[in-house]
Amino acid sequence: MKHWWHALVVLWPLTVGGADPSPAGVVKLQTQLQADAVYDRVYKALESQRFWVVHEDNLGERMARNAEQRAVDYNRNRLGTVRSLAFGNLEWTNALANADPDLLAFFPLHLTVFERGGTSYLVLPRLAILAKDSPGESRVRELEAEVRRILEQALEE
Repeated sequence: MKHWWHALVVLWPLTVGGADPSPAGVVKLQTQLQADAVYDRVYKALESQRFWVVHEDNLGERMARNAEQRAVDYNRNRLGTVRSLAFGNLEWTNALANADPDLLAFFPLHLTVFERGGTSYLVLPRLAILAKDSPGESRVRELEAEVRRILEQALEE
């Protein structure tokens, strides 16, 4: 009985308006930390685990440069910071290429950090969904779990 109560307490925010829903193909983590701090933590955490950042972009600044052109269509969700990065790990690239060369389409991996209404979100593709029925599906699940662990740890520190 104790385990059911614990499960209810843990899952309650996900079922009663506390969760910010996302599509099934998206991993979405959220925190009250400022988006720039989240970005810095994530960058450092990935690199400390040998997931090297190969490209980064401040999408929010780029979008703001076109605000006048977009007029009423500009930033309707009122996002604050919007930053993305692409990252990779050569060991994982090799492992997935060995399992199924088509999975090289995932590399480099990427994620985006954005802020809305005082909450920061970190979003990235759910690779396991994209790799469904691939010979490398189990390896992709391992990779996804490792990246998620790194990201969650970065948000907790």
